[in-house]
Amino acid sequence: IFGIVFLLLGVSFVLGSVYINEVELNPDSGSEWVELYNDVGTINITGWKLWDNNPSLIFTVTAETFLGPGSYYVAVGISNKLNNGGDSVSLYDSDDLLIQSTSVLVDGDGDDKTHQRLPDGTGDFDFFIDTKGFMNSDNIRNVPAEYGTIQAAIDAAGPGDTINIAAGT
Repeated sequence: IFGIVFLLLGVSFVLGSVYINEVELNPDSGSEWVELYNDVGTINITGWKLWDNNPSLIFTVTAETFLGPGSYYVAVGISNKLNNGGDSVSLYDSDDLLIQSTSVLVDGDGDDKTHQRLPDGTGDFDFFIDTKGFMNSDNIRNVPAEYGTIQAAIDAAGPGDTINIAAGT
């Protein structure tokens, strides 16, 4: 974690930490994706790259992108580049310096579960219902996948829990 403040053209930037926060290796539909999380300061992630353990380049942030404190960036469109049977993801900055790598992650089921850090940025990776672009949480109740009725999910929920209700339920 860095705490250096730069003054550039009258604008201050605090170098913080950007983390690989959530990884979808095997979606039930759509493409694979990787979520980044920034815990402090504003960081320019233009030109940052994601690699798998092949090693193959799987994504580059091409547009000028500033990631603010407490913000998420989701790298989408990573179709069929991650190995569901086991792959890791590495994040490099625009100078090709390694920022972070995950351990080998496995996802054999095409479902809505992802590898995600709890808490955001610093926790260990665990396997939960995806929270793409939002704070990671293991306090999500899904109707009807896990609870047959909305009332059953409400009865099981605690403070801070989220209840996801599928269309037509």
